[in-house]
Amino acid sequence: MKEVLGSAQLARVIADHPMSAVDVGARGGIANDLLPIAGVVNVVGLEPDVEECARLTEAAARDPGPWRSLRFIPAALAGCRGRRILRLTRHRGMSSLMEALPGVGERYSRPDYYLVDRTVEVETIP
Repeated sequence: MKEVLGSAQLARVIADHPMSAVDVGARGGIANDLLPIAGVVNVVGLEPDVEECARLTEAAARDPGPWRSLRFIPAALAGCRGRRILRLTRHRGMSSLMEALPGVGERYSRPDYYLVDRTVEVETIP
C-alpha cells in the first residue's frame, strides 16, 4: 500500500475513509495544495465558465492526474440553487458573484483582478 505523508498506517486509515475536496472556481485546474495526499482525495471542481469547465472535463478524462477521483461541475457556489450574475474580471480567475469594492485592485497593485470585463448569467448550487 502506498504511503501517505510517510506513513503506511495513515495510508490504511485514509483508504478506508477517503477525503473529498472542492475547488471553488477551478479555472486552470485543481490547486496543488493537496498533491502530497492526492491518491486518497476525491476532487470536485466547480467552474461556472461552461467552456472552461468543458475543457477541464475533457483534460481530466484524458488524464485525471494523481487524484483518487476528479470531476467538474459547471456551476458557481452560492447560498441557494438558481441563476445569478457572474462578474467576469479581466483576470478571469478572480471573477465573482459579488461586486468588487472600489479601489481594492489599485490598493494591491492588481487592478486587472477586480476590473469587470463583462457579466454572464450562471447556474448556482449551495
